[in-house]
Amino acid sequence: MAAIASQVLPTTTKRDFTSFCDECNSAPRINQLLNWFESTARGQTGRTIKNPEVDKRLFDKALLEQNGERFAQFLEVFNTIKQSSLFVNHYYASIPYRIEENCRLGNAVIHYSQQVPSRPLLYRSVGTGDSSMARSVAEFSEGSVEALCCSPNEMSALNFAINGDPPTPPSSMGLSTFASGFDIIVEDTTFQMYSPNRDEQVGFVVQSLKEDGIFVFVEKFRHADIDEYERRELQKDYGFKARYFSSSEVAAKGKDVLVTMSQNQVTLDDMAAILQGYFQHCSITLNSGNFYTLVASNNPSLEMNNPVAENVLGTLGAVCWSIQLLPQIIINYRRHDTEGLQGSMMLLWASAGVPLGVYNIVEEFNIALRVQPQILTTLSLITWAQCLYYGKKYSIVKCSAAVTSLLLILGGIEVGLVFALRAAKDQGLEWPLILMAVLSACLLAAGVLRHYWDIYVHRTVRGISFIFVGIDAAGDLFSLVSVFY
Repeated sequence: MAAIASQVLPTTTKRDFTSFCDECNSAPRINQLLNWFESTARGQTGRTIKNPEVDKRLFDKALLEQNGERFAQFLEVFNTIKQSSLFVNHYYASIPYRIEENCRLGNAVIHYSQQVPSRPLLYRSVGTGDSSMARSVAEFSEGSVEALCCSPNEMSALNFAINGDPPTPPSSMGLSTFASGFDIIVEDTTFQMYSPNRDEQVGFVVQSLKEDGIFVFVEKFRHADIDEYERRELQKDYGFKARYFSSSEVAAKGKDVLVTMSQNQVTLDDMAAILQGYFQHCSITLNSGNFYTLVASNNPSLEMNNPVAENVLGTLGAVCWSIQLLPQIIINYRRHDTEGLQGSMMLLWASAGVPLGVYNIVEEFNIALRVQPQILTTLSLITWAQCLYYGKKYSIVKCSAAVTSLLLILGGIEVGLVFALRAAKDQGLEWPLILMAVLSACLLAAGVLRHYWDIYVHRTVRGISFIFVGIDAAGDLFSLVSVFY
């Protein structure tokens, strides 16, 4: 690990890692455990009864729907490469649901690489055997991701070569390709094979990470409650590993490897305290028993969010905007009067619901956000009909016919636009959706400005329910606060 990293570090590094490198050279991973890793990579020990397969039922529905064929093709590449690696299959059979999480990570890396189209995204895998996932990502990306992998075991190199040489072999590519630093570094259960010295381990490797890069840590952590730690281990061994290993293999690994590895584990709190010294943002993305995945970065645009708070606040905003017109409709009915309430404002708001609905549906937002524009259009048209009935003395039949006709017309337009913009999105066109968002905002603003004009002309506020205004403002507030999560 030290030998490879030292060749890609910036020359301005001032921290002295001499003693740390000496520590690594005497670490269990490349001494006591070296033969176990080698024999496992050769299939002589730790061989699985059957190979673990990706369980697609564990993937989020949105992941499958949004990525569709591309994700399926990526899984094919990954499965082809994985099947040839005895060690990788041992690894995925040892950690519950790690294989699915790695596929999610690989898909995310490929997606992220598309945000830097002017150059390849540089990806480093720190000590993950023959690095089947890193290779899958690099091969599937067709040049948009370049990966550097390392292993102290000779058999890892042989397993790597089974799938053919990479398009650009390291001998001709050289480490100079990565001299500018890596966009993403993944440490996959490696540090715990060397020592509990996480501060220097992180400090050493982070030197080769770009300032706005992302560091992914996959580690097994000690628990403050030893009984809880053991319960999780028993659940893993007998609820998951028993599917892939004989009981003798599980016991042998516990004796030969896990005892040594446990001496080099740290607690999650210890790791959090160390990462605070290197990164401004850090988030847990997976917990499986005693294993956790942490993602850390100093990139302000990648500030880790709180999806629960974001969804709750965003949904509350959508609910407020959905029901905001109900108080206005009720007060109109009780007064039998809509003087001061602008019918044109309601028509503009009803029209705004169409592009807003198209945008929310095509972008596949949550159900509340998809339904909200439809409710907005319906209630706006009902309020507009009240303006016709109470203000212009239209008959109920005439008002009902007008509302029904407009609902059918606007609904038909929305359905047609949804199909059209989904097709445009599949072709990579972004501007039609942006146009829908802008058009919706303009129509909503025009409706409000129409009422402001009435206030200016008459020098008073007429016909508006202040409860309606309050609920509308609450929707604005909830939606605005959700952005910060």
